[in-house]
Amino acid sequence: MKHSNLEPKALYSGNPLKAAPLKRLRSLLASSLPQDFSRFVRTMACMAVVSSNYAQAADQSVHYYVVESNAAPFQITENGQSAGGIITQIAESLFSKLEVPLTTHVAPSKRIEVLLTAEHSRDWVAYDAKVWDSLSNGELIDVPLFDVHHALLHCNPSLKEPADLAKMHIAILKGFRYPELSAMSLDGTLSLLETRDYAQAIKLVKLARVSGFVEMDVRLDYQLQKLSDKKHCLRLSDLSNVIDPYSIYLAVNASMDSTLKQKIKDQLILMRKDGSLSKVWSQFSNRPYLHEH
Repeated sequence: MKHSNLEPKALYSGNPLKAAPLKRLRSLLASSLPQDFSRFVRTMACMAVVSSNYAQAADQSVHYYVVESNAAPFQITENGQSAGGIITQIAESLFSKLEVPLTTHVAPSKRIEVLLTAEHSRDWVAYDAKVWDSLSNGELIDVPLFDVHHALLHCNPSLKEPADLAKMHIAILKGFRYPELSAMSLDGTLSLLETRDYAQAIKLVKLARVSGFVEMDVRLDYQLQKLSDKKHCLRLSDLSNVIDPYSIYLAVNASMDSTLKQKIKDQLILMRKDGSLSKVWSQFSNRPYLHEH
């Protein structure tokens, strides 16, 4: 293939303007613009920069992530929208006291983990536990919101307390972490069946398709209260001998300004001391409020 050896200035002939080198052409075009129009262009460019800076500064809110469907009563959702819950009310009250806007997002738990792992430009808050460690670029605010205990939901009236899960076929929620149960499943002590939601897991227990359903007792209480059929065989057995109680914390992005992190921690300490945390807890559970083991 042949290449042209023409220089830019020889690309055109005849008209002196066309014969000018490209650099000269740009200069001639710029000088031919009306002075008012040049000022207009400069003004618009400045406005674009200011607008961009303003947009970045305007998003001073903290983005709060809510687990869709399966986190009640910690986070309650209805039709894909946040509808309160223990952690949601605590977060909303806390950031309101700090006068920091809170922007809420609802998504499945695994989707939230993916989103927050990739999020590096905005401040966010969610919840986590030390035993889960599910948010790789997150950091726990080291003030426990409350403690959780696990229980076995079952229909076996002869089951001894505390429950022995050996040889059992256990339902768990898909996408949630149960480190102790996973270890027992790997060594063959029991078998696990992931279910999409509480309704499916409870149905399997009623139909005796599984030996039981393991979850946090406060969550199981909430789901049992919602059942329309009050004449059921379902009962709870404590599993503290299998899964140690642990604390739930607020988690924030590790890159959040240290001053804001400290304000969040200080406010949580105040809310725990003045009874605000236990008051929110009591709205959703009759179980004793625990914040330390």
